Amino acid sequence: MSTVACTYAAYVKTGSRDPDDLRSPEIQRKAIAAYAQREGLNVEWLDAEINVSGAKADRKVLEHAIERIESGELGGLIVYRLDRLSRLAPRQRAELFERIEGAGGAVLSTSEVLDPSTPSGRFTRDVFLGVARMQ
Repeated sequence: MSTVACTYAAYVKTGSRDPDDLRSPEIQRKAIAAYAQREGLNVEWLDAEINVSGAKADRKVLEHAIERIESGELGGLIVYRLDRLSRLAPRQRAELFERIEGAGGAVLSTSEVLDPSTPSGRFTRDVFLGVARMQ
């Protein structure tokens, strides 16, 4: 998958479940930094959303980032794993990705390699996110 030379927002989120099972913001930041360096991407570091469920559609940091993607300021998001971005219900999840991708943005994951411009890539992404929601 080709990416344009622009700035991507690093989106870091932890949920409100058992603290021993949370993905540390520092682990996520290190993975995103390594990915961005490897791929030659510029990164803007957003504030982490702490103790916010991925099943919640209303997230201030994410909403602001999407608005900036829609305005053309950002090329998309980089996440540690897709489940850090969304555990939304299928309809809300589709709306989330439509807003980002409909504005020309991309969602890049440091953990899942897929191409959402293809039917198989979109299907794989939906499977990953469906499993995340189930968990």
